[in-house]
Amino acid sequence: MSHLYLVPLVIAIIIGFVHLITIEISRKKMIDKPFLNELSNELYVLSYSIPFSWFINPNENDKRVKDLNKIIIDANESHRLNYRVYVTIQILIFLASIVLFFLFSLIANNSVSIIKFLFNIQMDLTSPDSILKMKIIIGMVLMSFILIPSMYLKRKAKNNKFFFLKDLPILQLFIILMLKAKRPLGEVIYVLSTTNTRYKYIFATAYRMYVSDKNSAMEYLYNAFEDTKFADTILVLKEYGDYSKAESLAVLDNNLKDITEFTNTLKRRKDIGANVFSQLSLAVPFLSVILLAFSPLVYYGINLLNV
Repeated sequence: MSHLYLVPLVIAIIIGFVHLITIEISRKKMIDKPFLNELSNELYVLSYSIPFSWFINPNENDKRVKDLNKIIIDANESHRLNYRVYVTIQILIFLASIVLFFLFSLIANNSVSIIKFLFNIQMDLTSPDSILKMKIIIGMVLMSFILIPSMYLKRKAKNNKFFFLKDLPILQLFIILMLKAKRPLGEVIYVLSTTNTRYKYIFATAYRMYVSDKNSAMEYLYNAFEDTKFADTILVLKEYGDYSKAESLAVLDNNLKDITEFTNTLKRRKDIGANVFSQLSLAVPFLSVILLAFSPLVYYGINLLNV
């Protein structure tokens, strides 16, 4: 049990680290609240602290940062995640994995002494090579936990893609009707941020930005819908009021037709894919019966070849 004295030291370091994090969160808690979720706000504040700030790219225009924020938006998680929070979660998982691996190594190295101390049983468990292999496997498993946030976001973004696109015509029509009713752009964004739709959290974030900086809010919305035809609508809204409102509404009406046509094509493709899959699923039992019926002939032919 020569290394067990390190366990209290590790626990003390963890407690001290948690205490420093608590102090940092308390000091900055009221500075920024970009999310509706309190835990997300605390992680956001924590991202400005050491060691988390060492791993975070402060340039929000960097391609990797923008791509990650886009995946977060596509996954409909922008109400509780952004680039800084995501990286902070990854670092916390990494640090927790290191601590768990260290504790496991201490227990594995002193397993015989621990069992003797707890149960008063003398055992010769495993060889050093076996313990080393076990450590490597446990270490790989713990390090793989870092990939969980990325896998979760990418899977959810992929599942949401169709549903994210299919309601865009309704969103476009709503904006046109609001503007024709002579509602200001800020009010349109606010109403969308409170309406229970798939895009609620996107517009909620945009509205909080719009209050202080219109351009940054419109840039955020453009990035959120960058790969869709609705991005053209955002460009029109960005300049709405600078040009003739009648012309802007005409452009939005034309864009509504393009978005509707694209969405209908998307739905038809999905329906065709579903029909093909259903037909194939119906054919599987018949193919199984045919293969079962021909299996004696195949067996007989193989025997003839062997003879």
